[in-house]
Amino acid sequence: MDTSQSTCSSSLIGCISLAVFLNASAVNAAGQPEFEAQTIDDSIKIGYGLAIEDVNGDGRKDILLADAHQIVWYES
Repeated sequence: MDTSQSTCSSSLIGCISLAVFLNASAVNAAGQPEFEAQTIDDSIKIGYGLAIEDVNGDGRKDILLADAHQIVWYES
């Protein structure tokens, strides 16, 4: 198994928590982006697939996550 894939799988909650959207106002004086972690769901223990897409056509990105038993849609 690919080490980077294994690391992301074992810390999927961390990967999901770091899913952020960057806009023009989130840039510091040095021109570097600034990020703030947002916990979306800390009850998912393992995930097999993650997608970020506008599911319902409202122009905002939604998050889809597949785990062992369900597919979860986090509507933006």
